[in-house]
Amino acid sequence: MSYSRRDFLKAAGSGIALTAVGGEAIVAAGTSPLTPMIREKATFLINGKAHLADYEARTTLWEVIAMQLGLTGTNRSCNRASCGACSVLVDGVPVYSCHTLATEAAGKKVLTIEGVGDEKNLHPLQQIGHIRVAADCGFCTAGWVVTAKALLDKNLNPTEGDVKAALAGHICRCAAYTNIIRTVVDSAAVLRGSRTPVEPAPESIIQIKQPMVRDYSTAGGHVPGNELPEGKTITRKWQGYPPENLNVLGKNMPPLPEVSVPRFTGKAQYASRVWLPNMLYARFLTCPHPHARIKTIDTAAAEKMPGVAYILTHQNAPQPKSAISVSTGGRIVGAPAPAGFRVVPEPLPVELNLQGEVAAIVVAETEDLAEDAAEAIQVEYEVLPFASLLKDAIAPDAPALREGRSNLLRHANSPKDFPNATWADQKGDIEKGFAEADIIKEFTYRFAGGVSVPMQPSGSVAKWDGDQLTFWGMGQGIYPVRAQLAAALGIDPSKIRFINRYNGSTFGAARLAAERFYPLIAHLAKVTGRPVKIMLPKDQELAQLQIKPETITKFKVGAKKDGRIVAIEHQVYVSVGDLES
Repeated sequence: MSYSRRDFLKAAGSGIALTAVGGEAIVAAGTSPLTPMIREKATFLINGKAHLADYEARTTLWEVIAMQLGLTGTNRSCNRASCGACSVLVDGVPVYSCHTLATEAAGKKVLTIEGVGDEKNLHPLQQIGHIRVAADCGFCTAGWVVTAKALLDKNLNPTEGDVKAALAGHICRCAAYTNIIRTVVDSAAVLRGSRTPVEPAPESIIQIKQPMVRDYSTAGGHVPGNELPEGKTITRKWQGYPPENLNVLGKNMPPLPEVSVPRFTGKAQYASRVWLPNMLYARFLTCPHPHARIKTIDTAAAEKMPGVAYILTHQNAPQPKSAISVSTGGRIVGAPAPAGFRVVPEPLPVELNLQGEVAAIVVAETEDLAEDAAEAIQVEYEVLPFASLLKDAIAPDAPALREGRSNLLRHANSPKDFPNATWADQKGDIEKGFAEADIIKEFTYRFAGGVSVPMQPSGSVAKWDGDQLTFWGMGQGIYPVRAQLAAALGIDPSKIRFINRYNGSTFGAARLAAERFYPLIAHLAKVTGRPVKIMLPKDQELAQLQIKPETITKFKVGAKKDGRIVAIEHQVYVSVGDLES
């Protein structure tokens, strides 16, 4: 049985009983999004101050803290009680605020990162964490700091094992685990009064590797595989260089306090944590099929639902103001897209090319109301042929995925697609080289593909003041993103202020986020006349922001008996759907 956080919250808010059977939660009654939600009013004691909040019964503690009270320190990442970023203390006990109903915390003492310490009075966890560089992007930091505080409130002599056990529910995608553990152990020593705050550890700059942890950077090397028609793969473990044999220049220094300390105090402004008065929230309705065409889409019922401000579909999506060549990457601004070009941003399409592609966007007063309305939209799809794996897409009997054209987006031998493509490169006489070779080996390497999954949800906020746009978003260079956004909207870049003070890591995903939905969020803010915010749920982020696509790489190598290589043929196939790169 499929069961999600949303089922739980809707059931809880409607007064529906949940029963756990064999480890699977069963909803005992229907959970239509039209079910009236019970409203509650309660006082929350957060960081020693009383706050009165009025909320739906399905509202989580995080939504009260972040969306109603506007506290910026507690970050929501997975929204599935799996990563620990949103942790707070309720009566001294760590809880995931994304999965704790607000009503459960009403009247209890809630501690967030803002209540642990500020820049003028740092807790040892915050001070030593800054010195030890126990935060990289910092998005997970607030969660593990409050959990570590709960540990130290009860145990000032923790072992590393105690710390690991206490923080087992926390994920750091930047893999700062070693320094996090050291920070907690050293903080305990400071609180015991047995030692003074530590200096940056010199060994941290010459550490070569550490045991595998829960981060893609470490585990990613175990994903690819290879297939050899003959012979076998021989691997040898690299032993690294002993630290004592390395000559280190300079000395280790902590990061700049004005950059690092806000990550430990909850003052770092991530785009996903921007909160503005009178703000609307956007939610995507996504396609459930790998390849489909929208036959009909009916938004009438959704438009009548409470709190709905606007619904965007392919029927009323803005026409893009720029286009980009899929073969050369060259941009054409202010002109229709010619043959062989795709538009950027692409308007919400009629033909959807992946499971999870956006079919409609709902803007409403809250995330829950937007999601309710998205579920009420009726879409009739014509399911089209698809290929789930790259090997199936390039097979001789592969289904036609691109309206009768070749499935290969760029190929020197496919003039019907792009006659001017110059993707292939050849030097010398390859046939002659292989004819002279004494031995020829062929290798095929396959990479399954992956998503970087940064801790920070792919989020953005757009706000217009007349013809001036202020846009908060993720990015890896604010000026290129601003230029891209301006071209898509057809306005001068000087009309846009792009703000990206902190990234909760991006791992390359920011480029796709900027290309795919930033212009649409800006458009929605324009047509509604109010700030609009979106934070992609992780399942949609996994579908939308795959920056490590599946690849098949083929090598054919010819060599002489004396070891001289006389010919190499190299082919790379990359699964990119209808994208240009």
